[in-house]
Amino acid sequence: MLKLFGGAADHPLRDPREARRILEALPADEVKALEELAHWQESVSVAEGFKPAERVSLVLAIDEAAQPRLRKVARDYCGTARPSRYQENRMWTPLHEYSRQAGLAFGRTLDAAAQAPKALDPKALALAATRALRAAAQQLKWQHMRYGPVDPAAWGLLNRVYAYCEARGLAEEAPRQEFLKALMFSAASPDSLLAAEADLAERVIAELAPSFLLAADTLRPDAAQPSLHKRLLPCLPFCSFLSPRSLTRSVSLEQFWLRPVSKTGCAIILLLWFSN
Repeated sequence: MLKLFGGAADHPLRDPREARRILEALPADEVKALEELAHWQESVSVAEGFKPAERVSLVLAIDEAAQPRLRKVARDYCGTARPSRYQENRMWTPLHEYSRQAGLAFGRTLDAAAQAPKALDPKALALAATRALRAAAQQLKWQHMRYGPVDPAAWGLLNRVYAYCEARGLAEEAPRQEFLKALMFSAASPDSLLAAEADLAERVIAELAPSFLLAADTLRPDAAQPSLHKRLLPCLPFCSFLSPRSLTRSVSLEQFWLRPVSKTGCAIILLLWFSN
């Protein structure tokens, strides 16, 4: 409908009460709920008429509704009992698709904010950037779970969002940690691990990430490079440099030994920690 004098967005989630009702009425089946949430992320992020603050608030609300469902389906996918091919595909598809749509949605909110610098406060921008980085990292993770191919566009989104944060002084603890975790997960050679091993690597990395730093005077990884682990492990000068913040930090890994993993998987994780 043509709005000659502007006006609010013509969208089902425009009204806060209706948005709350829709998000509370999601299917009990987590897979179906994630399919709907992926649809809403795409729909809200491209619909016309939303103010930047309204759009980012809705995208965040959708993501909050998705997070517990993502965790539940991911646990089932990486469980000790290997699912059938049908069940595996049924879980993988919404996990990957939601991550892709969420990354794009948060990226679009940042693009809109760049066109109207005062539309969002720094806290909201940092939160949107953190969620964008997390979603892009999850998209890469689920592509690795299928042993590739890894979409270079996902790395491109990850790198562009982090560069956006650095340019605006938003590369604080939360965005930096999400970016670091994505780099470290790639460095752990996830395409050589089973699902349970990759899940273990991700959780160990989440614990160890605060002990690593990103050098500020190095270039961001190449957005067109589909895999970074071969460049990260040697710590070459043209990629982001990872270094331990403190080698004396004591980290107990016993809490992570919840599932059997191969010696190769353990060696990769330990190499990642001690290599620098």
